[in-house]
Amino acid sequence: MVVPCLTLDDWVVKRGVDLHRVTFIKSDGSIRHMLATLNDAYLPERDEPETVDRVTKSSNPDLCVVWDLAEQAWRSFRWDRLI
Repeated sequence: MVVPCLTLDDWVVKRGVDLHRVTFIKSDGSIRHMLATLNDAYLPERDEPETVDRVTKSSNPDLCVVWDLAEQAWRSFRWDRLI
C-alpha cells in the first residue's frame, strides 16, 4: 500500500507497513518525488542488526532517513521541506 507522507507521525505509525510517496524541496530549490520506506521487507540485507531507529533517533531530528525504492539507496529529507 502506498500512502502520502505528511508528518513524522505518519512514519512512526506506519513505518513498517507502508510505502510512502514523499515530495519535498531539495536544498538546491528543485522539487523531488520519492517512493520511500522503512519497511524491512524492502531494505537491503544487513550484516549486523540495525542499532539506530532511523526515524526517531536520527542525529538530526529535523532529518528523516529513508530507503529510496527507485534509487535503491538511503536518502534523507528535512521535515520542514515536505510539500
